[in-house]
Amino acid sequence: MLKPGSIFGNISFNEGKNTHFAEATEDTYVCIFNVDDFMKIIQAKPQIMMKLLKVMSIRLQEYENRLKSGLYDAKEKILHHLAIIEEKNRKKFLNKLLSKKVYHITHEQLANHTGLTRETVTRAIQDLKKAGVIETNEEGKIVLS
Repeated sequence: MLKPGSIFGNISFNEGKNTHFAEATEDTYVCIFNVDDFMKIIQAKPQIMMKLLKVMSIRLQEYENRLKSGLYDAKEKILHHLAIIEEKNRKKFLNKLLSKKVYHITHEQLANHTGLTRETVTRAIQDLKKAGVIETNEEGKIVLS
């Protein structure tokens, strides 16, 4: 799921078959250009390539982390994903003030992000609660202990 301002694309310099696709679930702006146009842009503004390399580096690191998380069991996958969320949010001012981390994510979203079924996520969260690793607040939001 992409958020406003996110980019999606198949950045490939070979003439092979396109392996990426996207489906819009709401009104969306789409910008399409071919490899030749992309190369002209890069040549005219090399600083764009530096930004692109940064984005690609972040994506590569995220893919590596996802591959590593494939080795985990359900509980470890959930905790790993919560750690990723925490890392992304750690610079937010309010999160610095809170002593406990509250995650506003549904079981369905956790299932989508971890490759687990919603039922497996629910069972794993119950196990993590019993073990005292996480809690849920009165709204059902996950709180790390």
